[in-house]
Amino acid sequence: MQSISLSVLIFEDDRPLAEFTAKYLCSYGMRAKFVTSFAEFEKIWGKEDFDILLLDIMLGDVDGISLCRHIRSTCSIPIIFITALGEETDIVVGLEVGADDYIVKPFSPRVLLAHIKSVMRRAGEKPEPAEIRAAQSDNIYFDGWILDCRSCMLIDREGRGVSLSYSLYRLLVYFLEHPFELIERERLVRCLKSAENEELLLHRLDAHISRLRACLGDNGKEHKYIKTVRNIGYRFVADNISREEKLS
Repeated sequence: MQSISLSVLIFEDDRPLAEFTAKYLCSYGMRAKFVTSFAEFEKIWGKEDFDILLLDIMLGDVDGISLCRHIRSTCSIPIIFITALGEETDIVVGLEVGADDYIVKPFSPRVLLAHIKSVMRRAGEKPEPAEIRAAQSDNIYFDGWILDCRSCMLIDREGRGVSLSYSLYRLLVYFLEHPFELIERERLVRCLKSAENEELLLHRLDAHISRLRACLGDNGKEHKYIKTVRNIGYRFVADNISREEKLS
């Protein structure tokens, strides 16, 4: 049995299911904890580091969709919804609010494990060295931000950095190469260079955009950098985009 070094938080109000899931994941070497109420969630969230969150939607004291939207506005932790809601509209809504994947109950533990591996593989992917070396400069500067193309690190004005996943890095580079341009959703999906089904990627695109906005602190009602153009795509708005730092 291959050991998997991950820290997993399970928010599931069905205690027997939560316990079973945690034990199963622990049998593969993961550190899995579960909570069954929002009060328990608040006590642990932000105080311990987790690599991935498994989140139910129909919880007794909180709405999983709203919670996912809130989490996604503050951090980019991978989230998998595990729920009995299996209609197409439910899945689309779940992905659009920022979830990385969606599993319908009842499910096989082996299927859950496969989904976790898939999500973490996508979250951990980085551009290949050839793509990084192809950059004309090690850094891209824009509106006080620095994108370090060698480390895939986004650095703010105070020098604080966040490591971008493969998908978020490619999206941001594409936006920076096409500022103020209306970019159709299909073009953004193609820039991700994924072998996944294009229809599924279109659903996941909104989750990627949400996570990138969170990294940029772009969470207000009127988004500063990534503007949504309804039914078409997105427009990236930023000043002073350059391969050279502009000293003020």
